[in-house]
Amino acid sequence: MTDLYLVRHAKAEPAVPDSERPLSRTGRRQADNLARWLGDIGVEVDRIEHSPLVRARETAERLAGVLQRDLREREDLRPGSDIGRLVRRLRDEVGSGVLLVGHNPGIERLAHLLTVDTQTDHPSLIFHTASVARLVPLEGSRYACDWLVRPNLLQG
Repeated sequence: MTDLYLVRHAKAEPAVPDSERPLSRTGRRQADNLARWLGDIGVEVDRIEHSPLVRARETAERLAGVLQRDLREREDLRPGSDIGRLVRRLRDEVGSGVLLVGHNPGIERLAHLLTVDTQTDHPSLIFHTASVARLVPLEGSRYACDWLVRPNLLQG
């Protein structure tokens, strides 16, 4: 297992259809602040994966610009996807780390299943837009939350 960085996409504009909502001006600023902070603290990942939805892709692109990592679009990060399948895939990961950009409630559910490993619907971590959490592997197949940062802590 590898370190995981879970990111909820930055703030998006209201639009229809939902899948085409771009980042708002605030969202672009949030994503840029997050990218700069991750770079400043020396986060290293092998790659950045994102949901196919526009707001997640745009957030991931801004992070990749600073972290200098390849992007991969992943269907299993799309809202409504099978979180259990994603959990199984991530538990088989090796390397220095993977950064995932997704949506709520999926990112909260993913964090919960990786850290608590129960089937309850109550999240163990709360992700506001442009929040990031670092999960580190424990013995066995569980993770622990090393930290969670919300965008209001990164205003620049």
